[in-house]
Amino acid sequence: LDSCLYRYCKDWTDDDRERFLLDFISKVLPTSKEATPAKIRRIIKANNNDSTNNAGYNSFADYIGVDRKMVKSWFAWIGTVPGDDKWEIKKSYKDFMQSSWDVKESLKKVFPPMKYAVSPILPEGLSCIAGRPKAMKSWTELLKAICVQNGMKFLGHETIKGDCLYLALEDSERRIMDRIKKLNMHNLPEYPRIINEAPYLGQGLEESLKDWIDSVPNPRLICIDTLARVKPRVAKSNATAFDLDNQLLRDIQKLAINNSVSISFVTHLNKSQQEYSFDKIQGSVGMQGMADAMWLVDRGDNSDTATIIGRGRDIIDFEYAVEWNANNYCYEYKGNAPELRLTANRQEVVSAMIALQDAKFTNIKPRDVFKHCGYKAQSKDATRIQKTMERMRQDGQLRIGEENLYGTYRYVDNKKSSF
Repeated sequence: LDSCLYRYCKDWTDDDRERFLLDFISKVLPTSKEATPAKIRRIIKANNNDSTNNAGYNSFADYIGVDRKMVKSWFAWIGTVPGDDKWEIKKSYKDFMQSSWDVKESLKKVFPPMKYAVSPILPEGLSCIAGRPKAMKSWTELLKAICVQNGMKFLGHETIKGDCLYLALEDSERRIMDRIKKLNMHNLPEYPRIINEAPYLGQGLEESLKDWIDSVPNPRLICIDTLARVKPRVAKSNATAFDLDNQLLRDIQKLAINNSVSISFVTHLNKSQQEYSFDKIQGSVGMQGMADAMWLVDRGDNSDTATIIGRGRDIIDFEYAVEWNANNYCYEYKGNAPELRLTANRQEVVSAMIALQDAKFTNIKPRDVFKHCGYKAQSKDATRIQKTMERMRQDGQLRIGEENLYGTYRYVDNKKSSF
């Protein structure tokens, strides 16, 4: 509403708009406690920013569910609206010579360091948290918000204490309180603000989040669970899926960056098989491109073990091995997944080598090992065993077979070996 006042009532002052909004809301929402003068002034200040793409009567009409022409006539009573009923194009001009950066001067500046909610894997900006249904994403997001609010470790990493907002859009108050108790987090000094209703993206969510950011002393993390609950319906259009996803997340990503806040949204994976893991995320690659960081929670159907894979603009790629603790209702950090897999591979080779040597095998070849383990010759596991044995020879954990016969190995148990 104030965006429309800014566009159509050019002779109104900020005080005029404030009085109008307070009077208007007192009539249409007499029981509302949200319409405080301080909040209204923050909204007016935000809409006064020339870089803001202020909504017009079409958007306002769609938001309140009223015919567009009727809403246009209302604003015509108090201001000047465009004559074209279909379009509300607002042209802008930017002097690139004046507004461009002087790189030499910029290089002299001392910029504040990157802010994190979870260091160093969840930076400021917009993050996508994706996983299959029932991969315990919501439990993990709730725990993350509680940990950041209290400055507690999360997945073995330090968090940066600050104010948190958790949008539990698929859960009731009873369910969230039950989860907090099961997480054994019911006796903490602080808790994030939790709500289970929110406007749609592009229809008030960004402004509501900005109001919360301005209202707390140290905004650090906002969790949106799930993206589907704040994603508005889109009318049929000629735009590509990439363009639609890009437009959907553009403003909230900008909000996170401009306010140095971490905003993470939860979404799901599609069922198709993809060579690139992050292509499993529902939606187009526009969603991946807009996100500053992505987490992929990959948990098997009948296993408590899982991996959390991360990639982003301001973080180093990571792949963590975690295990679901059914007693504490959370994932426990086990370590770097590739290193753990490597350790498991080597232990498998050592066990096979010992068994083969006990069976009087000499000059053991990789095919002896993978056959002992039950792998077929052309399988990926056979290739893995062969590569692992050569790495172990280079590291001194295996030795070349007797008489230095190329392509053969032997295992010597000694105190220097980690196995």
